[in-house]
Amino acid sequence: MVDSSALIRRGHPITFIIFTVVAFIVAVIASTLVADYNSNNNAPTMGINNATRFLLFAGWWGFLVGVVYTGLFLASVGGVITSIAGHGIAIFLTWIFWLAGAAALTDRTGGSFSCSAKAYPFPYCNSTKALTAFAWIGWIILCFISYAVFCLKKKNNPTTSESSYISVPASNFFSILS
Repeated sequence: MVDSSALIRRGHPITFIIFTVVAFIVAVIASTLVADYNSNNNAPTMGINNATRFLLFAGWWGFLVGVVYTGLFLASVGGVITSIAGHGIAIFLTWIFWLAGAAALTDRTGGSFSCSAKAYPFPYCNSTKALTAFAWIGWIILCFISYAVFCLKKKNNPTTSESSYISVPASNFFSILS
């Protein structure tokens, strides 16, 4: 069996730092758009405003998850949060947030769009396009991270039938009861 610990020691911080940078970019663009929409009261539509606000949350959430998991990994802190299951839960939740935010903004803006082709005024159109692009980039990075977590889980527990159950030998089970 191939020892993947060296790959994990190198790949984990690199991948999480890249995701953290993308999450920070999304959070800053979304923060700027929300602040401008609030101060000027000029959001193109309520749907775009809501999707941008959700990506504001998803961006800062992703940034927080990225910083925490990178810091804990680099500090070699063990435990439930840094376990494969802890990674899986945090990454899956973050993946859902980013998918929902990116899909909502893409849907509200009409997907691939031209700023001049809109039937209504669209302030900060290029910033919205950049937010959409970075949201999808972050989601793709999360897909790769999720796949890596899944592969590590399968490597540590190759049988699918035992993955849902705790295996305790009968002799240990009866000694626990007595």
